[in-house]
Amino acid sequence: MGAERVLVGATSASRDVRNRAELIDFVRRETGLDYEVLTGEEEAALSFAGATAALPDLHGPCAVIDIGGGSTELVLGPAGATVAEALAYRCSLAVGAVRLAERHLDVQPPPPESVVATERTVEEALAAAAPPLTADVPFIGAAGTVLVLARLHAGVSVRGDLSAEQALLPYAAVRTWRERLLRMTCAEVLALDPALMQGRADVFPAGVLILETVMRVAGVPICRVSPWGVRHGLALRWARSCPR
Repeated sequence: MGAERVLVGATSASRDVRNRAELIDFVRRETGLDYEVLTGEEEAALSFAGATAALPDLHGPCAVIDIGGGSTELVLGPAGATVAEALAYRCSLAVGAVRLAERHLDVQPPPPESVVATERTVEEALAAAAPPLTADVPFIGAAGTVLVLARLHAGVSVRGDLSAEQALLPYAAVRTWRERLLRMTCAEVLALDPALMQGRADVFPAGVLILETVMRVAGVPICRVSPWGVRHGLALRWARSCPR
């Protein structure tokens, strides 16, 4: 594709493996690429930098949530912050869409007790981390789960652009989608929009449950969707480190 530089930032799955050094050596040997395993806090900071850089009208403090496969990052800081030291708070919770789907929601639709167990897992992770989220601070959602949910809610598939209004997810809408998705089979979730759901229909309900739980516990009324996330933060970090 003509890229001048390829950056690789590995996240939760690579952090969790026991043979991390072997994995890094294997990737470097097979691809010639530097395989950087990001810490949870590094991932959180990069997610914040990427998500807020895409929204230049943001000013002052804001919060970012990035729901990944193995973890969920929560970050608070001044909009546009590009260095971790400028952030007021950052954490990486070991609750991601894939992790929770495999642990609790491996049957679709899941039985009620599995849904309760999933909610409890997220609530306990939030209680332990105690992120200082408040309703008056703009709440920004990054990564696939939030972006796909916004597209699904607005009826905009992969090739369309979200308007500013369509990029806003009220809590009530998130709650409605959570309830709907948890009553559906995997095939029914996929049929909602095959282009959007390809490869994620089995884990998407878990991701939406994470978003709904965080918003409910924190009392967040609305989530604004950013089209950028951790990979954009990684690119921004590299660009800013280049000699002028």
